[in-house]
Amino acid sequence: MSRKKLSLLDNQLSPLELEHSIYNNGFRYFVFKDDPSHNMQSEIRLYDFSDTPEKILLRMAQKARVIGISATATIDTVIGNYSQEYLKRMLQDDYYVLPREDRERLENAFAESTKNYSKVDIQVNPISCDEEIRKELEKIYDNERIIDYYAEKLEMHFGTSDFCN
Repeated sequence: MSRKKLSLLDNQLSPLELEHSIYNNGFRYFVFKDDPSHNMQSEIRLYDFSDTPEKILLRMAQKARVIGISATATIDTVIGNYSQEYLKRMLQDDYYVLPREDRERLENAFAESTKNYSKVDIQVNPISCDEEIRKELEKIYDNERIIDYYAEKLEMHFGTSDFCN
């Protein structure tokens, strides 16, 4: 390619426009099913996935700051996460990884804030059923429509006797 064409490409096209991977273009999946019961015809199905999760995330990240928080975020696998390699390549300098010191600081702050969780003993007593539901809800709400709404939801969820004391 000539030097002039290269400079035109460099100045006009973003990495996304030059990208021809499955992440940017999606994919199509064809299923051909031939069966004697089809009366000399084949069944053909097309599944078209033009938007991949990576492409959607990339579009969002190009318009706004996207913060990905996940216990598995740093595991470089496309099976359980997004393709980090693709996102890094497309976002270039806009792809930011939290420095180790900041990650350790956040881990320590979380550990400190949850250090006494093992000492907490929570006793759960389900709300009583039937008429007692309304009495409990009336203590909380003063709006009849809200009381009716939550009474119905509780009845549907807990039934009439399974969760009663």
